[in-house]
Amino acid sequence: MIRGPRAAGLVVGAQLALASAVPLGGVSSPAFAGGLGSGQLHRQTGRSPNGQASSRRPARRAGRHGRVLIRCAALRALGAGGSAAKRHCGGSSKRPAPTTAPAPYPSGSVVAAGGPITSAAPAPKPVWSAAPDPIAPAPVATTTPSAPATPIPASPPSPGTPTPDSRPFAATSFWNAPLADNAPLDSNSAGYVAELRRQVSAYGTWMNTDQYSSPVYTVPANQPTVRVTLDQPAGVLPDLRAAWDQVPIPPDAQPAAGTDHTLVVWQPSTNTMWEFWVMNKQADGWHAAYGGRMLNVSSNPGYFTDPPSWGATATSLPFLGGLVRIDELRAGRIDHALALAIPQARAGWYSWPAQRTDGNLNSSAAIPEGTRFRLDPHLNIAALGLPPLTRMLAEAAQRYGIVVRDQGGCVAFYGEDPTPLGTNPYAGPDGFYQGDWVNHLLAQFPWAQLQTLKTDLRSS
Repeated sequence: MIRGPRAAGLVVGAQLALASAVPLGGVSSPAFAGGLGSGQLHRQTGRSPNGQASSRRPARRAGRHGRVLIRCAALRALGAGGSAAKRHCGGSSKRPAPTTAPAPYPSGSVVAAGGPITSAAPAPKPVWSAAPDPIAPAPVATTTPSAPATPIPASPPSPGTPTPDSRPFAATSFWNAPLADNAPLDSNSAGYVAELRRQVSAYGTWMNTDQYSSPVYTVPANQPTVRVTLDQPAGVLPDLRAAWDQVPIPPDAQPAAGTDHTLVVWQPSTNTMWEFWVMNKQADGWHAAYGGRMLNVSSNPGYFTDPPSWGATATSLPFLGGLVRIDELRAGRIDHALALAIPQARAGWYSWPAQRTDGNLNSSAAIPEGTRFRLDPHLNIAALGLPPLTRMLAEAAQRYGIVVRDQGGCVAFYGEDPTPLGTNPYAGPDGFYQGDWVNHLLAQFPWAQLQTLKTDLRSS
């Protein structure tokens, strides 16, 4: 557990006050400092972020987030995608979710228990030279890479050995080990899938890349090290402070855009990974509000263990786990489980492999963070005619599964932030999204064919 909880709680409260003033696409969105959601803060300090001895979030914050989600739904109902949807549905891992059931999806989508989701057909691919959408600006040429991205193979490549960068952690880790066709399912498998589909319908889908994901800086053995200051009071979290004393960060590194400002550093020569949350560069060097360091990454089970409360995500499942890497998209296959954010996770309970939770939906029907989904192993994905990106995600979900790692503004996968490349290989007609909006591609994902693996619930 995190040391000095009451002192940490004080600084979290102070940073919440600052973060609530940070605009997110024109809407203020509070962040949770120290890598903790309000549920975490309440458990460790006995107080909620507003200083009251209550587990309920301030109504002001929940209402603000509700307006963001309503705006998300309205944008999708009008067929908006791209920058407009991303501005309002970025999927921040620390953004609060409402504690009441969401309003019906304006497009007319209907979720019946155990039945199909029916929705309007995805809007056609945007015409790049067309006049702007009245809400969402049309993509501009500056978002297209200066050199064409490597096209995604139209059909799956033959099996091969994954690259080391794309497959951190032990081969037996839940991230990397293929699922058996007869892997045990949860007794509430259908209920959890129905709840996920409700959230897909109510909040929409996205794949975080250039916001609310993370760049990964793979550095050589001789990369000069710098000190990263932990923005917590003196004497709080001394082990984490010491772990950040010498970090091999490139001088041109940039954290992810969005209010979370995450950044991952991976050094294969030392088998060490660092991750940071709310990272920023000040006059005296790098600072971050929380995060972690992982030693012996290649033999790690896939989550922070020493201590289990470290990490830039709400569950202590590392950002590198479940991240769809750019080299994987170029190769045409994803050889590991996928990380997922959902708007509403269960409060007070989580499931292995999660080590903690920021869930805030007080319902036994809610999905605990750490829950693992998989596509039915007997589903013929090749016969679905999916777009290449959707097909790769579906194949990974079938073979390795999907892990609920965070809460966010919509149901979101995570793609590697392309900032270190200097170009955006996702954008443009030759990019990974093939000129389409990613939420249109994900509308074709076979959500109804998911199953829930057996959960291992723990009380927080």
